[in-house]
Amino acid sequence: MPINNKMKYKIIIPVLFIIFFIIYKIKVKIKENFKNLKKNELVIILPLRNREENLKEYLENMIPIFNYQNIDYKIFIIEQSDKKKFNKGKINNIGFIEAIKDNENYNRFLFNDIDNYPLKRNIIDYNTNIKGVHHLFGNPKWLGGFYMTDKTTFEKINGYSNNFWGWGGEDDDLRNRIKIKKIKIDRSVFFKRDRKNNNLIKDDYNTKEKNINFRKIINLNKKKYNNNIYSINQDGIYTCKYKIIKKYNMNNNPNVIRILVDI
Repeated sequence: MPINNKMKYKIIIPVLFIIFFIIYKIKVKIKENFKNLKKNELVIILPLRNREENLKEYLENMIPIFNYQNIDYKIFIIEQSDKKKFNKGKINNIGFIEAIKDNENYNRFLFNDIDNYPLKRNIIDYNTNIKGVHHLFGNPKWLGGFYMTDKTTFEKINGYSNNFWGWGGEDDDLRNRIKIKKIKIDRSVFFKRDRKNNNLIKDDYNTKEKNINFRKIINLNKKKYNNNIYSINQDGIYTCKYKIIKKYNMNNNPNVIRILVDI
C-alpha cells in the first residue's frame, strides 16, 4: 500500500522533532561543558604606598599561582599618592569601587596585604566557593593578612571605614562590622601569622612593626572610632571620596590595573 502525503507528514514531523530535540540537548551540554572549562574570575585588591619591592615580589609569585589554578584574575593596585597618613581601609574601598566600575558582575574578591602571599601554589585554593568571608592568613582577632569575600557581603558591611589613618585598627573595625551584620567568618583553611608559617606564607609583618609604633596607633584609632549599625551605614564604600591621578595597565598586562589616587 503506497504512503500518501498525509501519512508522510505524520512520520516526518515526529522524526524532525526528535532530531531538533537531540541537537538542542547537545548544544546545552556543550554550553555546560564550556562553563565548566571557563576560568574562575577573581578580583584582587592590593593597597600600596612606597612598597615597590613587595609589589614586584607579589606579582612575580602570585600570577603564576593564579595561572596554575586556572583563575581569571584581575588585579587592582591602589596607590595612595598624597602626603596624608596611609589609610588602608579607604584604599581597599577604592579598589572595590573601581573594580565594580570595570565590571559590575564581579563577585569574588581577594583583599591582600602587599607583603603576604603563599609560597606554594597548592596550599590555598583560590577557586573555592565563597560564602561570607574566608579568612586565609593573618591574626584571628582581626581581618589582616588576606581574605576572600563576595560582592554582596562587602556591600552589606559597607566595606571598610574611611576614618582609620596610619597603620592599624581598620582590620579590627572590619571584623566588628562583620560581627554586627552577623556574617560568618570561615577559617576552615587558615594560616595563623606566626614563625611556624615562614615556609608557607611570605610575611614582612615584623619589619613593619619595627618601623612604626604599631600598637600605639592601633589604640588611638580604636579610641576615636567605635562602630555600630549607624556608623557602618554612614561610613564606607558609599561615602568614599577620592580623586584618580593616574590609571594604567602595569607591565602592559591588561589584567593588572594600577591606579594612583589622592584620598
